[in-house]
Amino acid sequence: MERGVPLADRDEDAAARRGKNAAALHHALDHRPGAGGFDDPLQSVPAGLASYTFDDPTVLGDSTYVFGVTAIDCTPLESTQSLTASITIPHHP
Repeated sequence: MERGVPLADRDEDAAARRGKNAAALHHALDHRPGAGGFDDPLQSVPAGLASYTFDDPTVLGDSTYVFGVTAIDCTPLESTQSLTASITIPHHP
């Protein structure tokens, strides 16, 4: 499954939490079933792009997930997690 994850303003969110003008170094991507908590991030990607494509081979067809992303700076402080709405993965024949 591929999903473009827009990350606009994530760099600024991490800096705002610290009260400084520093940018994020990378973003942590994660998913969870429709209910429940997040485990360790699935992937860390460098910051700086307006959007990303992430191929997640761990999702199952006919299942519902919530995806999350955070910005992490060099200190390493992490922003508040930004979440998608629930996404149902289509059945794979």
